Amino acid sequence: MGHSYFENLLRLDKTETISQRQAQTLKEHLETCAACRAQISAWEEVDRLLQSSSQVTPRLGFSTRWQEHLAQELKYREKIQLWVAISIGMGGAMMILTMLTVWVWLSLGSPLGWFLTLISNLAEMILFISALMVILGRVGEVVPAPMWIGLGLCIFIFLSVVSCMWIVSMHKIFVPRRIET
Repeated sequence: MGHSYFENLLRLDKTETISQRQAQTLKEHLETCAACRAQISAWEEVDRLLQSSSQVTPRLGFSTRWQEHLAQELKYREKIQLWVAISIGMGGAMMILTMLTVWVWLSLGSPLGWFLTLISNLAEMILFISALMVILGRVGEVVPAPMWIGLGLCIFIFLSVVSCMWIVSMHKIFVPRRIET
């Protein structure tokens, strides 16, 4: 057995119960090994010093100062979260406004052009919806009704989970947390 085995036994003997066979092997090793005996006496000296030292207590008002610091830190984090949410919202609104402005600018070259674009977009939307209805009709012939109900239920559950996640994240961002003392 290597020396590290006995060092591990020394550590285990201080923290856990070792078997009688291991204790006997360790005792025999300690009779011949001065380094392990020195290690044990060093540990015993540290134990004695720890037992004889007085317990250190925090300075007066430490808990109050810590709670005040924690409250300030939470207020700071909430302020940062609020500004991040506002910035993201404003950035998104600016992007949408920019895209809408470009679309209106390009569409409103003249009233006739705007009217023709509107009619063209409506016609494309009607064609898209009618094509979608044809496709769904063909799929409806192949897929049985219970599968449609299951698909609708899955979509509903997915949208519900996403909505709940959005509500919870908005709650965490915008509702300030209270500190209980």
